[in-house]
Amino acid sequence: MFSLQAFDVIYVMTGGGPGFSTTVLIQYVFRSAFIDARMGYAAALGLVLVAILLVFTLLRQRANKKAEEAI
Repeated sequence: MFSLQAFDVIYVMTGGGPGFSTTVLIQYVFRSAFIDARMGYAAALGLVLVAILLVFTLLRQRANKKAEEAI
């Protein structure tokens, strides 16, 4: 989950490079919106990111609930 939210550390240290080897999804959204000026595409990518985070959050909550019931 942290890798989906880590923007500042990766952007400051590597800028997504060399090439695009350390680019994460949020950095790709930023690049698409503000460097390539593709706002619609970046908005769609942002919605995909929200959907991915929602799925991970729901799975984690379900796992925590099962672990609490087992105790």
